[in-house]
Amino acid sequence: MIKLFFLKEKFGLISAFQAKAVDIIKQVVGKIYITPSCLKELYRHGWQKETDAEIKSGFIEVCSLTEEEKELTKAIAEEIALKSQNKEIEHHRGEAEALMLANRANFKDYSVLLDERAARMVAKERNQKLSGFAGLLIQATEKRIITPEQAKQFLEICQQQGTRYTRGFINSVYEMFKEVYNL
Repeated sequence: MIKLFFLKEKFGLISAFQAKAVDIIKQVVGKIYITPSCLKELYRHGWQKETDAEIKSGFIEVCSLTEEEKELTKAIAEEIALKSQNKEIEHHRGEAEALMLANRANFKDYSVLLDERAARMVAKERNQKLSGFAGLLIQATEKRIITPEQAKQFLEICQQQGTRYTRGFINSVYEMFKEVYNL
């Protein structure tokens, strides 16, 4: 089972909510840890009811940062902004907070759920384990929780609801779904 954090962007857990795939993701991921900023972002995108239900069930846990971690987070957000088209540092706070949380000793073996390119670049530079929503679907397909066709449908649903998955990306990942399903 993957140990996972969620980040604030419009992917990851939001994609799971959009595609109504949370129950499938629960079978791949034991628990998701988020920061208060991530929680606010989920609420801002209209997922308060769903998020609160998952917090109540214990699937999502909100973890606050220490004051020292909050200060260090600013530097990470600056790194992400430098690599992003969006240069606004505050825009990248959620990603930076999750990367900071992942630095805690008790979370060293955890992956960060992250789809935004600039934040992924910073995470890779920091040798952080990563996954994205598509990666979770690959895991679910490999475990035969869902079929490749179902996994592809989840990505298409997200795309229809505004997530920036290109047709090429979906088709490429669909080939991966089929490959791991047939192992």
